[in-house]
Amino acid sequence: MIRRRTTTTIAIIKTIIIITIVVVVVVVVVVVVVVVVVVVVVVVVVVVVVVQVIIAIIIIIIIIIILATTTTTIIIIIITTTTTILSFSATDSKTDYSYCT
Repeated sequence: MIRRRTTTTIAIIKTIIIITIVVVVVVVVVVVVVVVVVVVVVVVVVVVVVVQVIIAIIIIIIIIIILATTTTTIIIIIITTTTTILSFSATDSKTDYSYCT
Protein backbone atom coordinates (compact mmCIF):
# COMPACT_ATOMS: atom_id res chain seq x y z
CA MET A 1 0.00 0.00 0.00
CA ILE A 2 2.76 2.41 0.97
CA ARG A 3 4.73 1.34 -2.09
CA ARG A 4 1.84 2.22 -4.42
CA ARG A 5 1.41 5.67 -2.88
CA THR A 6 5.12 6.38 -3.22
CA THR A 7 5.07 5.26 -6.85
CA THR A 8 1.98 7.40 -7.52
CA THR A 9 3.57 10.38 -5.77
CA ILE A 10 6.77 9.98 -7.82
CA ALA A 11 4.70 9.74 -11.04
CA ILE A 12 2.78 12.92 -10.10
CA ILE A 13 6.03 14.77 -9.31
CA LYS A 14 7.57 13.64 -12.63
CA THR A 15 4.45 14.80 -14.49
CA ILE A 16 4.54 18.19 -12.73
CA ILE A 17 8.27 18.59 -13.56
CA ILE A 18 7.67 17.68 -17.22
CA ILE A 19 4.71 20.09 -17.48
CA THR A 20 6.80 22.84 -15.85
CA ILE A 21 9.69 22.26 -18.27
CA VAL A 22 7.30 22.31 -21.27
CA VAL A 23 5.65 25.52 -20.04
CA VAL A 24 9.04 27.19 -19.46
CA VAL A 25 10.27 26.15 -22.93
CA VAL A 26 7.07 27.40 -24.59
CA VAL A 27 7.28 30.74 -22.71
CA VAL A 28 10.95 31.17 -23.67
CA VAL A 29 10.20 30.38 -27.33
CA VAL A 30 7.27 32.83 -27.37
CA VAL A 31 9.39 35.57 -25.75
CA VAL A 32 12.22 34.99 -28.24
CA VAL A 33 9.80 35.09 -31.20
CA VAL A 34 8.20 38.30 -29.90
CA VAL A 35 11.62 39.94 -29.39
CA VAL A 36 12.75 38.91 -32.88
CA VAL A 37 9.53 40.24 -34.44
CA VAL A 38 9.87 43.55 -32.55
CA VAL A 39 13.52 43.90 -33.62
CA VAL A 40 12.65 43.15 -37.25
CA VAL A 41 9.78 45.67 -37.20
CA VAL A 42 12.03 48.35 -35.66
CA VAL A 43 14.77 47.69 -38.22
CA VAL A 44 12.28 47.84 -41.10
CA VAL A 45 10.80 51.10 -39.79
CA VAL A 46 14.27 52.64 -39.37
CA VAL A 47 15.31 51.55 -42.87
CA VAL A 48 12.09 52.94 -44.38
CA VAL A 49 12.55 56.27 -42.58
CA VAL A 50 16.20 56.51 -43.65
CA VAL A 51 15.30 55.69 -47.26
CA GLN A 52 12.53 58.32 -47.22
CA VAL A 53 14.92 60.94 -45.82
CA ILE A 54 17.52 60.09 -48.48
CA ILE A 55 14.87 60.30 -51.24
CA ALA A 56 13.64 63.63 -49.86
CA ILE A 57 17.20 65.01 -49.79
CA ILE A 58 17.80 63.85 -53.38
CA ILE A 59 14.52 65.45 -54.53
CA ILE A 60 15.41 68.72 -52.75
CA ILE A 61 18.86 68.73 -54.40
CA ILE A 62 17.29 68.09 -57.83
CA ILE A 63 14.77 70.91 -57.28
CA ILE A 64 17.57 73.28 -56.19
CA ILE A 65 19.61 72.35 -59.29
CA ILE A 66 16.58 72.88 -61.56
CA LEU A 67 15.79 76.23 -59.92
CA ALA A 68 19.43 77.34 -60.12
CA THR A 69 19.62 76.33 -63.78
CA THR A 70 16.31 78.02 -64.59
CA THR A 71 17.30 81.18 -62.72
CA THR A 72 20.65 81.28 -64.50
CA THR A 73 18.93 80.78 -67.87
CA ILE A 74 16.42 83.55 -67.13
CA ILE A 75 19.22 85.92 -66.07
CA ILE A 76 21.18 85.11 -69.26
CA ILE A 77 18.05 85.70 -71.39
CA ILE A 78 17.37 89.03 -69.65
CA ILE A 79 20.99 90.17 -70.08
CA THR A 80 21.05 89.11 -73.73
CA THR A 81 17.72 90.79 -74.47
CA THR A 82 18.73 93.95 -72.66
CA THR A 83 22.06 94.05 -74.48
CA THR A 84 20.35 93.48 -77.82
CA ILE A 85 17.76 96.20 -77.18
CA LEU A 86 20.44 98.63 -76.02
CA SER A 87 22.61 97.91 -79.03
CA PHE A 88 19.65 98.49 -81.39
CA SER A 89 18.77 101.76 -79.71
CA ALA A 90 22.39 102.84 -79.84
CA THR A 91 22.47 102.01 -83.55
CA ASP A 92 19.21 103.83 -84.19
CA SER A 93 20.34 106.97 -82.44
CA LYS A 94 23.49 107.15 -84.55
CA THR A 95 21.77 106.46 -87.86
CA ASP A 96 22.30 109.12 -90.47
CA TYR A 97 18.97 110.12 -91.99
CA SER A 98 20.44 112.72 -94.36
CA TYR A 99 20.00 110.47 -97.38
CA CYS A 100 16.23 110.60 -96.89
CA THR A 101 15.99 114.26 -97.90
